[in-house]
Amino acid sequence: MWAGAWFVPFAVLRRLDRGALYPIATVESRDGMTAIRDFRDTDFDELVAGWHETNRVSYPYVRLHGEHSLEDARQFFRNALLPECRVWVAERGCQPVGLLAMSDSWIRHLAVFPSFQRQGVGTALLQKAREHSPEQLRLYTFQRNNAARAFYERHGFSVVAFGVSPEPEAEPDVQYCWQAAEGNQAIKFASREGKIP
Repeated sequence: MWAGAWFVPFAVLRRLDRGALYPIATVESRDGMTAIRDFRDTDFDELVAGWHETNRVSYPYVRLHGEHSLEDARQFFRNALLPECRVWVAERGCQPVGLLAMSDSWIRHLAVFPSFQRQGVGTALLQKAREHSPEQLRLYTFQRNNAARAFYERHGFSVVAFGVSPEPEAEPDVQYCWQAAEGNQAIKFASREGKIP
């Protein structure tokens, strides 16, 4: 029907410390509500710690991830990821549970923290990616990352090429691409405007 399009059932308003209100898109997930919002500086420590742990657990076969300290992760996040990407935070309650980092149509990082995996958080983050880049999404993942590969393929991504990630990882990888189906653009834009019945 809608080729993977998700509804955003409602937007909630949260108060910042100074009392200002800001909207947060909230999507239903299997195990409760997941809010997706823009990264804030106050997220840095908790978000990087969760991201670092996710990398260590998810990629035991990549020596580099096992050797990187939390401080290494902080430096990479601060010096390489934040200047190049727009970052969104997935949260439950007020707890970060994952992140999405994008540069144009490229998903640079989509991470769901280990204890929140397989609960719809990744799908919610992927929907945010499709809202950000509604015509096309591209990404790389490791060839051995069977869980991620199955996730992306289930969500309509197709393999574009096989290769090897740059040094120092030098791990066999796979490039994926998702293209919006023709005719779905009108549905996606209407959905964002709240005009879908």
